[in-house]
Formats: sequence, C-alpha cells, structure tokens
Amino acid sequence: MATSVPGPHAGVGGDPSVNGSFAADVSAFSGFEVPGAEADPDPSMSGGFWVYFQREVPLELRARDGAELPQDAGATENIKVKVLVKGEEHAPEYVRVELSSEANLWFLYIHEVDQEAFHDLQDEQRLMLGFAEYPGLLAKLLGSCLRDPRAFLGILSMQPQLRARLDFLQVLDYKFVEHLSVGFDAASEALVRDHIVYRYGRLKGMCATLQSTLSDMSALIKTRNPSLLLQFANLKASGQPVAGPRSPALKSPGGKSMLR
Repeated sequence: MATSVPGPHAGVGGDPSVNGSFAADVSAFSGFEVPGAEADPDPSMSGGFWVYFQREVPLELRARDGAELPQDAGATENIKVKVLVKGEEHAPEYVRVELSSEANLWFLYIHEVDQEAFHDLQDEQRLMLGFAEYPGLLAKLLGSCLRDPRAFLGILSMQPQLRARLDFLQVLDYKFVEHLSVGFDAASEALVRDHIVYRYGRLKGMCATLQSTLSDMSALIKTRNPSLLLQFANLKASGQPVAGPRSPALKSPGGKSMLR
C-alpha cells in the first residue's frame, strides 16, 4: 500500500507551508510494506526449500477417467504455482511444485522429484536437460502460459485417487505440441491445514497492520489538514467517490489526484 502526494497542495485549504509539511509527513508512508506478514513460517519452505518461481497462472481444469471436479471445472482459473528448490540452484536435491487456489483453501496439489525420480521423467518424456535445469524449464513454461495464454496452454486434469496431471501445450497452426506433462498428488490433510493456518495468519497480520496504518494516516490528516478530513467525511455522507475523476475538490491545481 503506497500513498503518494504530488507536491504541496495549495487550494486544499490552510497555510501552504503547513500543507508542504503535511505532504512531507505523508510521503513517509510511500513505499509502505506490510511488516510482520511473514511472522509465521511458510510451510512450503519447511525442510530447507526456497522459492524459485511464484505466480498466479491461468490453468484450465479438466476431468479424466471419472474424476470428480469442482463446480468451475472446464473453465480457466488462476492457480497459484510455486516452484521450490531444496539445495543449491546449480545442484538441487529436490524440486517441488505446489498448486493452490484462493477460491478453494482445501485445493493443494504437490509434485516433488529428486535426481532419481527425474531420470525416470527424463526417459519417459525424452527431456534433453539435466536435473539442475528442471526448475528453469518449469518456470519458462509457466511464464509462457502467463504471457501468451492463447499460444501456450496449461491444462490441469483432475484424476481419480486424488491425483492430477498438468500438461503444457503449445498451439501451432494445425496441431498441439506437448512440451511437458507433470504428475501431482493431493497434499495430506495435515499439510493442507498447515497452509490454511499460515494463509489465515498472514492475512490477519496484514489486515491489522493496514488498519494501524490507516489510523495513523487519519490522525496525521486530522492534525495537519483537518479540512481535507472534512471533505472526506462530506463525500462519504453524500455517497460520492472519495477519489477519482468526479471528485474535483480532491485534485491538485494540476489536475492530478492527490491520492494514488
């Protein structure tokens, strides 16, 4: 949450020197980062793992072999994908991929391989790379799905016995080309609970910190520029938006919104 005020706000009300000091105080909140959000350890990183890649990627959910699907199956959903590595980047011991969803806290699937398991995957899919390059391949394919979802597809097929498979396909003029197929298993109930507790604690900490910052900002505005706080109150009472193109009273003389 970053709050930026573009210069002294003459015309808002009060002494310009006070407004300039007010702007300087508010600028202290710029670049604000939520402290304490990572107070509890991330269960994904237990055992010495570190995050190699982490993004929300659009994946299409499908059913295979009579597997049960969530209600939104068949649609494209943003799935949070973590690629984690244990050991040095040039000599990993394990590579793990986690799939989770903000829409379903109980959705957690794991793909984990070591050097030996990767050799089987390498032979099965004729991969021309070593184990150390495997995290980079996963990140590259996931990034392609993110940047160009029409040309690169990530299809997550839900299978019986709490398993899943993620296929990376490239769309060419006349056919699909499969680059990689990755198997997943549903996480244990205990691990799912650990992830839910972590996510809840993280969000709770963020909300508490943001509420504290909002209170500090309100106190600062009340002390340094009470007329601005009064404008906020009047706009809220009238049902008008607090900031935006239809709130000229909250714009600087240059036409830029005071709050970004």
